[in-house]
Amino acid sequence: MLENIKQWAQLQEKELNPKSLIATACRYMLKRWDKFTYYATNPRILIDNNLLENRFRGVALGRKNWLFAGNHQSAERSGIMYSILESCALNDIEPFAYVQDALQRLPNLLFATNEKIDELLPSNWKPTAVKIYSATGIRESTNVA
Repeated sequence: MLENIKQWAQLQEKELNPKSLIATACRYMLKRWDKFTYYATNPRILIDNNLLENRFRGVALGRKNWLFAGNHQSAERSGIMYSILESCALNDIEPFAYVQDALQRLPNLLFATNEKIDELLPSNWKPTAVKIYSATGIRESTNVA
């Protein structure tokens, strides 16, 4: 179906007046075709971001209160933290346990491959097993509270 859309857009771009709105829209889409169709090759990516936009509605409502984050870097860091916390919520992960575990693992991943680092994404994250020492012996448990 996507290939049919691409062929149609290519045809419209050639046959229509280059200044027409449809030709302009087709040109725009075709220039970004790989990014436009990436969701079709990766099942974790949705075609729209409505789910995330709804999750961040509280952030948007408080935007005036947070207008002055101190500086640009502080605002970026806040955005990163909101993204992490909301990703944890979407994946039913306790945020403190996730952040604590991820921060402990990150130094060991300094030269790791992207696949290894991707294991820390909230959607892929599995808590680290922790050895618990007691009088009855050693047993493993996850570090989730």
